Amino acid sequence: MAGKNRIVVDYGPREELVLLACIDTQSGNEIDISKIDWPHKVNKYPFKDYNNLKDLNWNNSEGFVIRFKNGFRMKIKFDNYVKLHRIMTEMTPKRIFEAWESGIPVSENLEDVPDEIFDEIKEWESKFEKEYGYINLEVYTNLVYCKNGLEDINSNRETRKLFAERALKTEYHGIMFGMLDGRDVHKAICKEIYKKFFH
Repeated sequence: MAGKNRIVVDYGPREELVLLACIDTQSGNEIDISKIDWPHKVNKYPFKDYNNLKDLNWNNSEGFVIRFKNGFRMKIKFDNYVKLHRIMTEMTPKRIFEAWESGIPVSENLEDVPDEIFDEIKEWESKFEKEYGYINLEVYTNLVYCKNGLEDINSNRETRKLFAERALKTEYHGIMFGMLDGRDVHKAICKEIYKKFFH
């Protein structure tokens, strides 16, 4: 997701320059755009009370720009747009990883998001899961190998030393020692995944 330009509203194949307003540069007065010859103009809605506009919450729409009689303008954005905008701008791979690491996959807690966003989130979670499985299997396989022929590793200094000499030749020996001692190595594995993807 990082590094990509995203928009929340899907305009499909439309590529248009829409006229929103026009100001006379000499007088500073606003010109009625209905009197301007331009192919694409903003739609106007004659609402008298703007307080309930957010409740409309139209799908695939950003919201409204309210124009008061004195020319002052104010944006009102639909809740759906705000929610999707937050996901699409703040839900970086790092944020997805943080949620995944804590055991709360983002993809299982999202509703009403565009398919391409959901698919991308699932893709990142799949990458993390595959790397986790790879590291876990690599450590366990090396642990079995390093323990081969050694007994009482946790209570015998000499065998522990021999095990350490073997273990230090492997890539994830720190995690291996934790696994050997029966400690929870989840955070240690996640740290290695973070280093791979974000360092």
